[in-house]
Amino acid sequence: MPSNPNKLSQFWQELKRRNVIKVFLWYAGTAMVLIGLASDVAGPFNLPDGTLRLVIILIIIGFPLVMIFSWIYDISSQGIMKTEKGVSETLFSPIANSIAVLPFQDMSSEKDQEYFCDGIAEEIINALVHVSSLKVIARTSAFAFKNQSVDMRKIGQALNVENLLEGSVRKDSNRIRITAQLIKTDDGTHLWSERFDRDLNDIFTIQDEISLSIVDHLKVKLLSEEKSALLKRHTDDFELYDLYLKASHYIKLATPAAIEKAVDYIEQVLQRDPQFILGYNALGIVNMVSSFFGNLPPNIGYPKAKECAEKIREVDSNAPEIPCFMSAFSLYYDWDWDSSEQHFKHALQLNPNYEWPHHNYSWFLVFSDRYSEAILEAKRAMELDPLSGFFHAELGHKYIYTGQFEPAIDHLRQSIEKFPYFYLGHWYLGLAYTCVSMMEEAVEKSRKAVELSGGIPLVVSTLAGALFMAGSTEEAESLMMELEKRSEKEYVSAGCFIDYYRIKGEQEKVDKWVERAIREHDGYLPYLIFHPIKESRLHLNEQKYPDLIKKMGLEQNFEIV
Repeated sequence: MPSNPNKLSQFWQELKRRNVIKVFLWYAGTAMVLIGLASDVAGPFNLPDGTLRLVIILIIIGFPLVMIFSWIYDISSQGIMKTEKGVSETLFSPIANSIAVLPFQDMSSEKDQEYFCDGIAEEIINALVHVSSLKVIARTSAFAFKNQSVDMRKIGQALNVENLLEGSVRKDSNRIRITAQLIKTDDGTHLWSERFDRDLNDIFTIQDEISLSIVDHLKVKLLSEEKSALLKRHTDDFELYDLYLKASHYIKLATPAAIEKAVDYIEQVLQRDPQFILGYNALGIVNMVSSFFGNLPPNIGYPKAKECAEKIREVDSNAPEIPCFMSAFSLYYDWDWDSSEQHFKHALQLNPNYEWPHHNYSWFLVFSDRYSEAILEAKRAMELDPLSGFFHAELGHKYIYTGQFEPAIDHLRQSIEKFPYFYLGHWYLGLAYTCVSMMEEAVEKSRKAVELSGGIPLVVSTLAGALFMAGSTEEAESLMMELEKRSEKEYVSAGCFIDYYRIKGEQEKVDKWVERAIREHDGYLPYLIFHPIKESRLHLNEQKYPDLIKKMGLEQNFEIV
């Protein structure tokens, strides 16, 4: 079978980028000079007869060693440094049986159907993730190329996938035209292409046909239950579905104004159909996300999310959304480790291609001291969403909490290079620097995280702690006083104050805020209990909180004082 010319070309470009070609030419020239020199001086200097042969043998032996060295390392004015990986290297190991569904293009005359185009792509993604033997790239990464004119092969290279689905939508009155193409990323050839001219009410049938065509052309074998999940419909009401797509669109914008619009659309959805599972799923996500990132007190947000899961259960007791909600609820709110793991395993069994359960399960494994498993789950989440700054940064966060500070720093530096304006990478890198007592760097990165996040309370408290440890106590105190004032008007996690006053050694204040954190079921509390530096971990009073300690299984993780 002939080699793929595209791969040969890119391999040649990679050889040039790493200066292997230059080193080869330099080595060949030097070898010729040495051979000529050995031949010329052998007679006048009475060198042994085998001298020339020895020189040639040494040159031959040295050739592969020099080539390997030039591939791995680069010699510059800064010294010998490991060559950074190029993007093209990922082409040599794409994920087997993998696909990314790109956002469909809006070809409508009014250009007002973006949410609808995105929704079609998302629904196809949601259908395909039920096929266990197919690796489906998450929406965040697949949609990173939205509205960009990028070659399909380069997109496949960036996402590390074998196949791409692209398409377009033209909507006119009650008619719709959808085109879809399945493309191989290594050479850009089309595996399948189809055009659908239908009534709007046929949109669900079209999505089913596209999903089945993908599975068929990728030669993926479907189990009977997977086919049922693939073709499962939550509604045949197009107007309801349209409202739901608008709600999903605004949720992902993750701003207060957008969330308010999303809730408005969700309310319309549930008024139209009180049995619509995806409506309750969207409402639960809104409440849970708002709670965890500090917009809503956890003892309000998480119970509301659980209510949504119970509503879903009433409609379909086997819905995969239920264990996803319950696993996060048990881990972050109820702090019930045993129940949490059962829900995680169930969620991953029902949907192994959903990145969020992998991410949350990795935290459960961290809290259970199962570090190697935790890193694997974090990597799996990142693999499913490779262009997400969130999951890139979170892998570094897991490295920190498993005590692997050097890998954490290396990975988070790379994360910041890829996502320089995303606060999470800077925040976690500041924490990693704190763990290795590089306080100047810790303050610098924490300060940048505060700037990029717009002053998220947990990030502000991290900066205050770093400043205090670096000796800038006045600024640290000023920041915490500001947070206390904010806590009188808005929800601020008790974890912010626990961490800071623990660093200061003010145990009375720590106890005060721990009581509030437990009362509110603060999701940040486990992170303080399992602090990456054992000496800095928050220890609960076993006389005061025996039931909580038993539920968390803390007796088995570290000595309780």
